[in-house]
Amino acid sequence: MYYVRVAAFNSRGYGPWSEVVSGTPRQAPAPPLGVVLATESGNSLKLSWTAPTDTGGAKINNYKVQWYTANGTPEVQLITTSAGPGITEIQRVVSQATVDNI
Repeated sequence: MYYVRVAAFNSRGYGPWSEVVSGTPRQAPAPPLGVVLATESGNSLKLSWTAPTDTGGAKINNYKVQWYTANGTPEVQLITTSAGPGITEIQRVVSQATVDNI
């Protein structure tokens, strides 16, 4: 975290300082850890991961999951989290195939 204040200057000198404000630099988070894709049955898969330890300085509130049914044909799903600090959130996303050839 950084703390800053500002003073204006003119031909008579510097004026008084502003109030001190603070801020934390932000960047994109690191990738999720321990990504595992397991076959649950002939027509369902189970995807799991652990949140990255480096959040980029901000709370992670979404994950984007892509999966492919054919090379170059992505499916995308946005998963929103709502757990607060110290609360583990578990979400179950079910996607089933119409054929038994996964």
